[in-house]
Amino acid sequence: MAFRSSPEPVLDTVRRAVKQTLFNVGYYHRRLSQLAFPGVAILCYHGIRGAGEPAPPFNDLHVDEETFSRHSGP
Repeated sequence: MAFRSSPEPVLDTVRRAVKQTLFNVGYYHRRLSQLAFPGVAILCYHGIRGAGEPAPPFNDLHVDEETFSRHSGP
């Protein structure tokens, strides 16, 4: 009995390439700038690191104090 390899990894690679291309050509920026978002945005972070602290693993899930202050307003 022969097993066929799953097409999912190939599709995942194609999806990722298409999304990156759309981002690079500015499609998402143009599309989102045409939409009105009622309400507020809620930003969630896994952690806030102090100034000068090294970046932890999964750095995109953590922000430094300065970035957090800019996001949270005056």
